[in-house]
Amino acid sequence: MNTHAIGIDFGTSKTLVSHINPQTGHPETIRLGRGGDLIPTTIFIDSAGRFSFGDDADDMIEDISGTYLRGVKMQLGSDTPVHMYLASNGDCRQLTAKDLVREYLLYIRQQVEKLVYQGESVTRATITRPVNFSPAQCQELQQAAIAAGFKHVEFTTEPEAAGLAYCRLNAAHAFARNALVVDWGGGTLDFALVTRSHDSVRTHGHLTDGDMEMGGEKFDEILWNYAVESLKSHGVTTLNPVSQLPRVRRSKELLSSRQEVILRLSQENGACPPLALSRETFNLMIAAYIDKAAQKLHSLLSRIPSEHQPEMLLLVGGSSQIPLIKEKLEEACGLPAYMWHYSREAVALGAALWSYVPPTPEEKIQHERNKARIELNRRGIEPDEYDTNLLRAAGKGDIAFIQLLLSAGTDINATGNNLETALYEAVYSGNMECIVFLTEINDIDINKADNTGCTPLILAAASGNTQCVDLLLSKPDIKVNQTDNHGRSALFVACQTGHAECVKKLVSAKGINVNLQTENKLSPLHIATYLCHSECVRELLAAPHIQVNLPEESGGTPLILLMMPNEETKQQNKLECLRTLLQCAEVNINATAYNGNTPLVIAAMSGYHLLVRELCKTQHIDINKKGNNDTTALGAAILANHVKCVSELLQAPAINVNLKCNDCTPLYIAEQMGHNECADLLRAKLNSEKQAHQQQPTPSQPQRRPSGSDLAGCSSEFAGCLKWIAWGFLLHLPMWLMKSCD
Repeated sequence: MNTHAIGIDFGTSKTLVSHINPQTGHPETIRLGRGGDLIPTTIFIDSAGRFSFGDDADDMIEDISGTYLRGVKMQLGSDTPVHMYLASNGDCRQLTAKDLVREYLLYIRQQVEKLVYQGESVTRATITRPVNFSPAQCQELQQAAIAAGFKHVEFTTEPEAAGLAYCRLNAAHAFARNALVVDWGGGTLDFALVTRSHDSVRTHGHLTDGDMEMGGEKFDEILWNYAVESLKSHGVTTLNPVSQLPRVRRSKELLSSRQEVILRLSQENGACPPLALSRETFNLMIAAYIDKAAQKLHSLLSRIPSEHQPEMLLLVGGSSQIPLIKEKLEEACGLPAYMWHYSREAVALGAALWSYVPPTPEEKIQHERNKARIELNRRGIEPDEYDTNLLRAAGKGDIAFIQLLLSAGTDINATGNNLETALYEAVYSGNMECIVFLTEINDIDINKADNTGCTPLILAAASGNTQCVDLLLSKPDIKVNQTDNHGRSALFVACQTGHAECVKKLVSAKGINVNLQTENKLSPLHIATYLCHSECVRELLAAPHIQVNLPEESGGTPLILLMMPNEETKQQNKLECLRTLLQCAEVNINATAYNGNTPLVIAAMSGYHLLVRELCKTQHIDINKKGNNDTTALGAAILANHVKCVSELLQAPAINVNLKCNDCTPLYIAEQMGHNECADLLRAKLNSEKQAHQQQPTPSQPQRRPSGSDLAGCSSEFAGCLKWIAWGFLLHLPMWLMKSCD
């Protein structure tokens, strides 16, 4: 469990506790009092020996069944019992000042642990003391603090703490080297020379002075006596100081900001007549005491060597707010006296600065972890549920909850049943704010894949989240070529799903392999052309190292795969993709798969007449090149009875209509298969060529149409092979392709 440190301005009449706020790193006072941060240094002990402190003790001030105590700090160093009571067993118990201070400091520690640190221990304390505190008093104060549960106790003088706070918190206007601190509190008056060195302050033990009895309570006593004497003329003879002195003290405080106040007291039989108090009258009452303090200050100044002469007076403590004090001290020493808006809190703030030991990074982490776990426990979330809640929060984009879970020690790379991570869930839901937050965490594994091998980058590419792809690519640890269980990279998946903007981002990524193939040897260009994602094809072709003729496992190039039958793709889309692909001069339009088929043969066999027409327009097309089973594109179109493809091929200037396939002419195949429209087109083409070449038959061999006997003779030699040719061609189509696109 983490431990914390506090500063305690343990005053005679009031106590102020402070700490370094862990969120801001600045010293702050802690609100322990009912109406503010100050808590009365008072104790009430009832007849059973039970304690009340501060405001609760003041509430019992008129309860005569118990004992009300204040100012016990000044009785430290004495063994004389301050209070005695009968215990439940009949024993008489005696309490010294040290015992009472121990109980008071224990109450302070427990309140801070409860109200500020949610139960975490406060074990370090810096307690301020008057400069004239005796060694015996210091020893008993330390023993009381340790008995109250503080394991590490340090003391500093009240002026020293005030000077440190002034230099740290008011650095721009603080004294350059030396200052005289005047700490005029409720019980004591302290003078001390402090010397500044950068952000540290030290006192000079022999250059201090003060008065243990000239605090603000002395002025309370003077004003009380004045009120009692003034009210005697009105018949008021009995005033209870326990209940009425706080009203006198409040009037004294108001005279620091007002010229006159009305003091209203009460006695047992009713209210007393109102008593007007002026600042002028009050100044006359206390002037002699302030003059005495000024003389002490002047005497101290005379002992300060020239190299340590102060530049200013720093007034701190509650009583220093009295205007007459500032006037007389400036007059006595000839130095400017500065009030500070933190004058009342200066000693406590300095004590906090003095006590502060910066936590190690490990301590900070542990502190935040404990706080987060307490909060999660309050919400009913057990440690074994942290991972599940992290994934759920990432999916919802609940960044605050994610931060809480991470602070509690949840692994940012924790996985679910399918090995999905928080980043994976955030990408899946598309919450960019959450994605940005997660990717900025130092220990996150942005390449961690689920049980299918899908990484956040692959998932982002598949969903077309260009912004997410761009963000992930900007991370130095991104593995841009990482693949899933089927060998598909983010670029492949982006091409498969047709997200051209993602493709554009990926092809320009550092280290990208644009030709990376899957387990079936499919490249991104293969899948983009087969699915006719023309914009993706265009982006791929712009990549400097693209291999446009790369074969897949059956030897098919991207152009060959484009010619393959695909029921989900319209021929017009294929045509657009073909035109995009043909813009690349390196495309081999006559490439062959391992079965020997060319793009033109496959297009003709598939019935894509628009693709056949486009291919026939290309400059280097080998229209008569044979493919599988000694079949040309024309033969393939005839076998499949694709009349439009036959028509497009016959319009090509270089077509050879007499080129045999397995020793059968195209016309013979058409007639034998009963594909009459194809046969008619072929006859028309043959007649056209005949007329063009003006070929006339010789007398010994007149031109005639082949007879049935001729066909029968030919049939006996080749008829059995035609059906085999057609089915054999079809069986060589790469049917695995559809499987790769599942």
